[in-house]
Amino acid sequence: MGHTQRGTKGLPSSDCAIIEEAQRLTLGALPLEGKLKKLCALMGRFTGFDHCLLYLWDADKRAFVLRASSGGNYPLRRNPAPLSYGEGTGAASMVKRRKKPLELVRKGQDELFRAGRGKGFADVGLEGFSSAVIHPLTAANVFYGVIYLKSAAIIRLSEQRRRVLNIVALQMTETVKCAEFASDIHAEHEELVEARARLLNSQKLLSLGDMAATLAHEIRNPLLSIGGYAARLKIHLDGDCKAIAYVNSMLGGVQRVERLMDGMVGFLKDSVVELRPEDMNDIVAEAVRVFEEEAGERGIELVKDLQEGRLPVMADRDQLKIAFDNIIVNAIQSMDKGGRLSVSTSKSGADVVVRVADSGGGIEPGILDRIFNPFFTTKKRGTGLGLPITSAIVARHLGSIVVDNAAGVGATFIMKFKFVDAKNAEGKG
Repeated sequence: MGHTQRGTKGLPSSDCAIIEEAQRLTLGALPLEGKLKKLCALMGRFTGFDHCLLYLWDADKRAFVLRASSGGNYPLRRNPAPLSYGEGTGAASMVKRRKKPLELVRKGQDELFRAGRGKGFADVGLEGFSSAVIHPLTAANVFYGVIYLKSAAIIRLSEQRRRVLNIVALQMTETVKCAEFASDIHAEHEELVEARARLLNSQKLLSLGDMAATLAHEIRNPLLSIGGYAARLKIHLDGDCKAIAYVNSMLGGVQRVERLMDGMVGFLKDSVVELRPEDMNDIVAEAVRVFEEEAGERGIELVKDLQEGRLPVMADRDQLKIAFDNIIVNAIQSMDKGGRLSVSTSKSGADVVVRVADSGGGIEPGILDRIFNPFFTTKKRGTGLGLPITSAIVARHLGSIVVDNAAGVGATFIMKFKFVDAKNAEGKG
């Protein structure tokens, strides 16, 4: 197998065995970190260098980050390997610019090995070593990182060993590349899952709209008649008549249904959000403030944990407050014997995340997938519209909402909204 692999022609069987072992590792079932560590150990053993380290380029941090290493049992432990190299520092940056390997051998006070000062790419990680090889990991002109081989003794690689090192470096690059592809596929899958959830919520909202229109037509006219007749009946009853109480109950029920219908239809008609630059921390703090007194009266510990600084988003403040109110009300009602309600904000990547967590025993697993359905409720006096409306509001903000449910413990509603750079948000306002 090794003799037929591209690039191995003319190599002795021992070198081909190293390449085959590297290939076996790259194709194995180990997680990425495990593969890279074993490949580093293999390269250190093959080349005779004391220490082999792998630094991957992190475009977001603009730095080389240590991901795997082997060796380090030499007497130079007082000089631990740097955990990262910033852009433009160290031999790694020189290799990134040159796009070819760099072999260094100490000659007196060679600037290449002087730490922390000197010209060019003085590298603190090379202090105390006598020789080093820094090899790039590249594929199709894309730079992935570097391999550092370092030794206390002077080692010079033969042309044959350089070839083997280059082949194994290519295999390591493919390993990293495949891991990145897998990560991208996973991220895209998560985005598709969130998009599907938003689509389902949108379909539920459309269903809610159809229901509202039908109910408004079928209920409003007879409701007005019932309310009108009840009001006229009350006029003809004496003040001490026992039937007054029943009539008042009828009028109260009619008014409640009218408010429900007006609120539902009005909400569905007003489906366009007015997005403005807002600070999510301010919106959440204002929503929580309304419930502080009620939570205290019910023996509920209300914890507010807002990320320091501003969390700019494009939002309709009033609608988001309605969404948060609905979730907080549900959380409080789930803790009739007291408990803990935690409301927090944070930034995760490109998202602003709002979490509302309670210790109310969680949601029954059998109904978890129905809680956002219009008119579904487990409460005796509930309308089943709170969570569907909340879901609709979040969807209008191009956000997402999911539930992390721990049956018997509590539920956490997690809402994500797009973080907006403060300068861009001002321009959009």
